[in-house]
Amino acid sequence: MNLKMLKRSSLALAKATEYIGKLMTAKFPYYNNQENRIKFKKRPILIIGVEKKQFPCDVTVLPVSKVSHKRHIHPEFDVEVSGNKCKQLKLHHSPSYIRTHKIATVHSSDIGHTIISDMRTIDKELFDHIKASHHKFVKNILFQ
Repeated sequence: MNLKMLKRSSLALAKATEYIGKLMTAKFPYYNNQENRIKFKKRPILIIGVEKKQFPCDVTVLPVSKVSHKRHIHPEFDVEVSGNKCKQLKLHHSPSYIRTHKIATVHSSDIGHTIISDMRTIDKELFDHIKASHHKFVKNILFQ
């Protein structure tokens, strides 16, 4: 059994709902100007929702980014994670930002098999703050 088949079989046995609050990586497409083609990058994500109770399914995620230019940081909806919290959550860049206004849906087959950390367990207060920020953003979209 190759790695991809093993990954599929282990995810198929896992309860998707147990992944909510986990920091993992997911493949995202981007256009490579030098090669004139679409390529993929692994990026850290926070899982906030799942389509079904079991994999495979679509997964709702928030990207985690280092945000190179301060002007791109949204003061209300980019939640900063820095210092010891970055270390606890095993994030490589400090500060990192949970981008609560950059919601994405990815298929479970595009999510890496390694859990970086479990934010719900490590810092429930931070997870709840991110959840509240995301809900506020969604509410603002719906009622503009």
